[in-house]
Amino acid sequence: MKTLPQAIHPALRKSLSSVALLLVFLLCVCCRSQLGIFRRLEIDSSTLKAEWSGKVWNLQRDGKVFYQVWPVQRGRYSIDELVLPVGSEQQFRYNAFDVDSAKRLITRSKYQELLTGPYGTVYAETTYHYGDNYKGDNWATSFEAAPYTAGVPHEPSRVVDALPLGLELSAISVVRVFKNGAEFVIASANYAHDGHFESINVSGSRNGEWLGNRFVIPGVEGIGHGMSSYSGFKPRQAFGLPRVFPVALYMAHPTPIFGAAILTSTLDVVNFHYSRNRWVRQDVYANGAVKTKFLEFQFTPADKALETIDRQRLFGEHTYTRDPNWEKEHSN
Repeated sequence: MKTLPQAIHPALRKSLSSVALLLVFLLCVCCRSQLGIFRRLEIDSSTLKAEWSGKVWNLQRDGKVFYQVWPVQRGRYSIDELVLPVGSEQQFRYNAFDVDSAKRLITRSKYQELLTGPYGTVYAETTYHYGDNYKGDNWATSFEAAPYTAGVPHEPSRVVDALPLGLELSAISVVRVFKNGAEFVIASANYAHDGHFESINVSGSRNGEWLGNRFVIPGVEGIGHGMSSYSGFKPRQAFGLPRVFPVALYMAHPTPIFGAAILTSTLDVVNFHYSRNRWVRQDVYANGAVKTKFLEFQFTPADKALETIDRQRLFGEHTYTRDPNWEKEHSN
């Protein structure tokens, strides 16, 4: 910072310094006023600009949605859409927004609970992309069903009697849980709405805790710790997951579509994700029987404000996965 010229009168120099300090103070106050807990969040669907208001100083467990604003690097903000349910000690998160210094949306993400058990928790992970740097993939929305740590802020599902009629199928996921000694291995494959293979995730767990790739399968090389796309291991085939999901055939006659695997499965699940995972039909195969459940997730004001934009973009599929070279390298 340049110093004030010595030719300036000392009294004036002192006055200017005081003004500079005041401006810094006001800037800090302004920044701090943008952080904290707020009751309202408004999103302009045309400009994708977010504004938050109604600062809360004494938060109550009242079941009402609130927004927690955090500072991040380069003047950006992180905003969590949260709720403290009445009669519970839990906190649920419906959305997590990444906002630039001009308060324009960059991304919006969700973790929504699909399955939980001794193997840990499997989530539907969704990330919507709004920033200009995502133009290259046509702002496609990322989606996958995969296990992760139970401590991640997320939204639980609500079991309902049936799904509304006329829903649009957005994506499909197949989750298989295998016993691996004292541990579990969870393999999940994700498919576009037409059954096209998109991605696969293989993770371990112990005592309900997510291990990621920190596990080994005795006698099997190239999986778990140190696994890479160059290992030669073919996870989709190894865990009996279909190359293409037979959507029409399965819908007409729901039957197990799981192949032989290198481990014995204890649980097999087929998920049909509708309306960008607002609703889910879940077929659970266990102990020689199948049970179908219907799940519902919250549709918040923020979801509604962005619905028109989100509907125009690919969900759970990417144009590059349709390239024959990509399919040859990644489909196994």
